Amino acid sequence: MSKYFCTESERSGTCYHEFQKGKFCGEFWKADSLLIHDDDLYKIGLENFLNKVLSGYSPYGETVVDAKQWNRVVKCAEQADAKLQQAVKEADIWVQSALKEYAVFTILGI
Repeated sequence: MSKYFCTESERSGTCYHEFQKGKFCGEFWKADSLLIHDDDLYKIGLENFLNKVLSGYSPYGETVVDAKQWNRVVKCAEQADAKLQQAVKEADIWVQSALKEYAVFTILGI
């Protein structure tokens, strides 16, 4: 069980940032997406962290992330606090699967 992320079927409400496989196709809340609640994103500092590590990251729009960029996220997270490290590790399981299937994934802000 994940502490910070959930699936579409576990979602309650719409205040979530969606990690979507591939490039955003105009459809939200896909069954195979990974979601993090807005409160958690800010509480653990993931928004600030992604803003520093990912060029062009937008918590209010679309951010396309490739394997090289994600590897940088994982490496930089090693220097972060325990909560942020845990969140990145949780996401990494999903991201690795997504990157095997697609060359990129998209983080959709709210």
